[in-house]
Amino acid sequence: TNKIIIQMNRRLTRVFVGNVSSKGNLSELERLFADFGRVNSFEITGTSGYVEFESQKDASEAIKDLDGYKFS
Repeated sequence: TNKIIIQMNRRLTRVFVGNVSSKGNLSELERLFADFGRVNSFEITGTSGYVEFESQKDASEAIKDLDGYKFS
C-alpha cells in the first residue's frame, strides 16, 4: 500500500498527485478526488499526475484530507 503525495500549484486549483501505486484502480482514485468537488481534468501517468479542480476550496480540501492517504 502506497501513501499518495499531494501538492498544489500556484493557481491553487491544480493538484500534483505522487506516489500512486501502479496497481491502483485509477477510476477509483478519480472518484475519490471527485468527492471533493468538480474535477476539470484528471491525468495520472505511471505513479504521478495532476488533478485540476474547478475551485481552490475543493483543491484545498482534497489536499488536507488526502495527503498521505493509503491507496492501493
